[in-house]
Amino acid sequence: AHTAMALSVAKYVDECKKQGKSFDKNVAFIFQPAEECDDGAASIVRGGVLQKLGMDHIFALHVWPELPKGKIYSRPGVMLAQVCDIDVILDGEKSHIADYYKGVDTMRAACEILLELYKFEEECNDNEKCLLKFGRLDSGNLRNITSDKTVISGSIRSLSKEMETKLQDSIFDIVERVAGKYGVKYEIRIQN
Repeated sequence: AHTAMALSVAKYVDECKKQGKSFDKNVAFIFQPAEECDDGAASIVRGGVLQKLGMDHIFALHVWPELPKGKIYSRPGVMLAQVCDIDVILDGEKSHIADYYKGVDTMRAACEILLELYKFEEECNDNEKCLLKFGRLDSGNLRNITSDKTVISGSIRSLSKEMETKLQDSIFDIVERVAGKYGVKYEIRIQN
């Protein structure tokens, strides 16, 4: 869908030129790979494409299925969120559930971390729209053994660098506090 949109706009610009309409500037179409993960836009900037083409302005297109077909929507400033991927890795010590107190249960800590992070996100949305959501929780192997390793994976979506920083700082604060409460070792990986 992303490529189809860009090609449709390119076709429109070409048709305008064929009809004698002129543009004051050259028009370039750049495909951004991996727009929601890895480093799509950053790789374009690092590659020097914008400088080589002498870009004065740049407009981004994105799929938005809720909007009516054939319409283009825009507004000044930020319209779509920036993304950070998050992995929280918790390490503990497994034990049989009958002897749960002999282990360090990472799943229990993960559940509390998730609940606190979701509560924090709700409070943040009172000030500025943002997302702090998790789509993956990997933990344990057997139903009668507490988990010694849990990985929580999710994303941050924010409209400003300030909100992104606030969310990241809160992740570190909440994970550190809850991990300390349960004696869990942790690692946080955030990929901007």
